[in-house]
Amino acid sequence: MNNEEKILTVLEQMQTNIGQMQADIKGLEQGQTEMRAEMNERFDAVNERFDNLEFSLNEAWTDIGKMADRLEIHETAYPLPKSK
Repeated sequence: MNNEEKILTVLEQMQTNIGQMQADIKGLEQGQTEMRAEMNERFDAVNERFDNLEFSLNEAWTDIGKMADRLEIHETAYPLPKSK
């Protein structure tokens, strides 16, 4: 095998390797796209849960405020006896 044949063999191997690498890169890009889509779905679900939690907390604070107002009205109407 002369030098030209050796060089040709190496170039053919390189072309094969480059083709395989390009196919691998396409596979990685596809997997990355799928993973991003899945992560976006998860983030959307988490955001929805946080929105629900925020709504519930706001409602709880509203209820607490109403109860505090009622308690104040009750304490005004029925004051506790002062201790001696």
